[in-house]
Amino acid sequence: MYRYMQSEASRAGAEWYRVIEMEGITMDGNGYVLFVCVHGSAKSLIAMQYFNRFSAERGLASRAFSAGIEPDDTVPTEVVEGLHADGIDVINYRPQRVTATLVAGAEHIVSFGPGLDEFLAPGGRVAQWEDMPLVSDDYAIARDAIVARVRLMFQREESAARGSADVLQPRTS
Repeated sequence: MYRYMQSEASRAGAEWYRVIEMEGITMDGNGYVLFVCVHGSAKSLIAMQYFNRFSAERGLASRAFSAGIEPDDTVPTEVVEGLHADGIDVINYRPQRVTATLVAGAEHIVSFGPGLDEFLAPGGRVAQWEDMPLVSDDYAIARDAIVARVRLMFQREESAARGSADVLQPRTS
């Protein structure tokens, strides 16, 4: 199930972010998060790298993977340079093709646009983050938007673990 939620930034006038509801999903190392974009070399790669960074910083075993419907042979220069400036080395990373096996093993799937129906089991769920800015237009803007959503995944989980009030409020159109 998806909910529209508002971040602190959006309360101050920034755009609404659609984020996944983490019901039944724990970041405890059982399964993994799969981020999928068309080429597996920009949006999903950025999301994977930051998810894994945040997970490691919290001492969690949870990991994420990146895949593409039509994977590039290499990571675009602007992504390699941008992530390098962020302290993440992807110079030797090779984008992977999404497969039914990869999808089946995922605890949670986030798509940056591509449809995954052919890979999903009946009742399979995919969070859609198709409204992210293009990395090719501006790496920093796209990275910041993607990282904000990944960070919200952890904030939601941490809030639930503490039993505290939700850090996000439902959208009340």
